[in-house]
Amino acid sequence: MEDIEKWFAKSARFKRNGYYDDIVESYLSLKLSSDPFPIARADEIARSLIVNGVPRTHFGKLAVGWKVGLGSFCSPHDNSVIGELAATHADSLLQLYQRWLDVEDELDFPKYGSKVDCELSPKQRGALLSPSLQIDERERLSDRYISDVLRPYGMARYLMHKAFFNQIEVAHREGHWIGFTLTETGSPQIIVPGQGFDGRGRYSIDRGTYLKGFGFSDQDFPLANFPDRPRHTNQSSWLFIGSEQWGVISDILFDGRIAQSSGADNKKPAVLGRPHGRGYQAGDRLFVKMIVDLVRSGQKPSIHAATLDVVNVSGDEIAGASVEAKIARLRKRAARVLKET
Repeated sequence: MEDIEKWFAKSARFKRNGYYDDIVESYLSLKLSSDPFPIARADEIARSLIVNGVPRTHFGKLAVGWKVGLGSFCSPHDNSVIGELAATHADSLLQLYQRWLDVEDELDFPKYGSKVDCELSPKQRGALLSPSLQIDERERLSDRYISDVLRPYGMARYLMHKAFFNQIEVAHREGHWIGFTLTETGSPQIIVPGQGFDGRGRYSIDRGTYLKGFGFSDQDFPLANFPDRPRHTNQSSWLFIGSEQWGVISDILFDGRIAQSSGADNKKPAVLGRPHGRGYQAGDRLFVKMIVDLVRSGQKPSIHAATLDVVNVSGDEIAGASVEAKIARLRKRAARVLKET
């Protein structure tokens, strides 16, 4: 990931005023939880995964957890390093939105101006930025609200969107995932680190795939910031595999420690990667309840504020690789509880 200051410097319009900076900085500093594939062995791994142009679906009793299609990078519910990239992106955008709600509740200056410069249209003033935010009477927004709250929100969201594609690239270069496109004959061809999805070093994903995968609407990302472009040929059939499967793959390819399945063993093949359901749900229940209680009792004004309080007090007892991951996970689960009850 590029230096954080360089990302902030990409636009002089991004005003660092403390509202969103910590969320953006935390996202730009993302460290993936899984160990990468040994880059020196990438070709060897690729040759073992693809045999005679056909992807292997199993190593003995173990199923290979292929991710199919470029949209895999936009699926935040997947239990792989590829899903981790998507989940962190979605969680951070949700944190950003929640922070805007908190800022709305705690404004210490007028949101609407009594006198608005009539020589400039609402668009010219920036009052129409971030159309996904539910803001009434935008034409009356005060200049300070636009400069201190609305414009920085839009720029923070833009930076996080651009950073997402950069994180995919960095993860590829570091060996956290291996991918294959399809040739005209349908044979898989490895994506060389740094080559990008387009073969010219670009790792961006087309607008339609991105919006559909994350469940965003068109108004969430203005076309000016995220223009549409044609999809890559056959991208829905591309194959990807995450480095969380490296341990098992290395055992099979290089050490031979895992026996092949026998005809008498009819058990369902195991799936490489973190098993579904083996997460932090059980350990999180107490802390989620604490967050929900703080919000419902009015002791904290928002889910985000309550989550920060619980993590600050009980962080050492909460499972997770980083403070940011704990906050994002608990806040999402508390929000779900509050919505369902």
